[in-house]
Amino acid sequence: MTFLKPLITTLVLSTLVLCICLMAGMEPSRAFELTLIPSIMAAPFLGLCLVWPRARRFAWIIYALWCLAWSVGLIVELFIQYRYRLVPQSQEVMDAIINSPAQEVQEYMHHLALPLAILLLACSALAALMAVNGRQFADAVHMRLSQSRWRVPLSVVAIVLPLAAHANVVVEWADPVTFWPSIVREGVSLKAQSSALAAERRAANRNVAAWAPVYTGPDRKTVVLVLGESSNRWNWSLYGYSRKTTPELDAMRGQFLAFDDVVSSYGNTIKALTRALTIADHNDDESWRNEPSVLGLARASGYKVFWLTNQSTAYFEGAFGGDADRFRRVYAGRAGRHDSSFDERLLPVLDDALADPSPRKLIVLHMLGSHEDYSSRYPAEFDRFGKQPDQVAASMSNRWWWVRDARDAYDNSILYTDHLLAAMLKRLKAAGEGEAHFLYVSDHAQDVGHLTTSYGHQFFLESGFTVPMIYWSNRPGFPTAEEKALEARSFETDELDWTLLPMLSIRTNRDKPEFDILGARYQPWQRIIAGKPYVPGKSHRGAAGEAPGA
Repeated sequence: MTFLKPLITTLVLSTLVLCICLMAGMEPSRAFELTLIPSIMAAPFLGLCLVWPRARRFAWIIYALWCLAWSVGLIVELFIQYRYRLVPQSQEVMDAIINSPAQEVQEYMHHLALPLAILLLACSALAALMAVNGRQFADAVHMRLSQSRWRVPLSVVAIVLPLAAHANVVVEWADPVTFWPSIVREGVSLKAQSSALAAERRAANRNVAAWAPVYTGPDRKTVVLVLGESSNRWNWSLYGYSRKTTPELDAMRGQFLAFDDVVSSYGNTIKALTRALTIADHNDDESWRNEPSVLGLARASGYKVFWLTNQSTAYFEGAFGGDADRFRRVYAGRAGRHDSSFDERLLPVLDDALADPSPRKLIVLHMLGSHEDYSSRYPAEFDRFGKQPDQVAASMSNRWWWVRDARDAYDNSILYTDHLLAAMLKRLKAAGEGEAHFLYVSDHAQDVGHLTTSYGHQFFLESGFTVPMIYWSNRPGFPTAEEKALEARSFETDELDWTLLPMLSIRTNRDKPEFDILGARYQPWQRIIAGKPYVPGKSHRGAAGEAPGA
């Protein structure tokens, strides 16, 4: 038997896999590692066949199973890379794994059932082809070396060397048998860290006195902070989007400030909101664990604090639930992404909080907003876009049909958010006496065919960070012409805490007025997204060009 056929087959398969990895956007070094590891791991089985010919069938069955594990792992990594431009060991993926309820994971897999089935068949076929090819190569080697005096030494080298190479992290992380268990171990470790978070926050709140918070406002004050979810400013007609996605806020346009140039500090909820509500920022993501949050400082300053959420994740209950006098989750469902727990469920609990007799109240509303699955985020009466041709549909004509459908559903979810924000504002206006403030900002954005040909979280392009932020106050004459001019100020949400504290009329010995977007001492600063300086519309742009319909 000749070496030529299996060698050519190996070369063709390796080249095909390498090209697929590179086209998916994988780092070249990682692509080469994943491409070479099947040949490296074939060596121990080849050596076993040489030193113990009767084990040939058993050895290549084991190798076939290894090939199946490799091909499945490759597909998973390619999917994560293509869809999210991330690697499996990234913090974003770990956060999603440990904080996603089992039901949501199940439904996510169900949503991808057909492509997953196709990919599994492809994986099985690829693994079988690799194993058969390896077996043919082993047969050729056995025929050539079975009588050679070098047979045993070569067998030992072939067995020991690849296994010893696993001491090198590059080889270890290329082999699915060692790589994926390490990912699982890391996930379990992060889960344990999350469980300890509540205890850490309780200890952190004991440092409130070091901040020396002092309340300087009127006797009665209510601040409503609405935290949106996955909302991209580019999809709001309030900011010039061609679809009328925010008609109710558009009608109220002269009554509030709509900031034109706000970006989130991160592309997922946990880190973005942790930074927004604590001293954490791009330079330091850890010290917040030892320091009080805005909620804790407000509570220490005499506020009654409410955290009212329509999200299923328990992370924020551990992170900020202890800072609130009342933490209430109104989420309905089994924690699945297709559950229709509409954000209108927040309105009755908002009414209850507004009716509370406490003279000072901070009410945080955490919306489900435009979280995937977009089509599950709004009632049927808000299903309006995509029925007729329009400018957005025309601009999206070069996108896949499922991306166009996702954009229509996403815009419907923005329309529903507009309706609820208008309702919340009206409730606050009618709440009665006392000073009142309302601030809405989204945790991060989404790319829904904007700068990519896919949809979902975006951690590198500005389409994952461009968020809406609106502010209203019942101060007489608000907003003045001078206050309207503030809308043009640039801002990044990791410094939101330094705007919230003055809004709450709380002074501390650590104030940073240069980050207060509403303050007289505000100073613009170089914003950072994806670890790089951000220039709107010039940096962090995708190859797909401008945002369709924006």
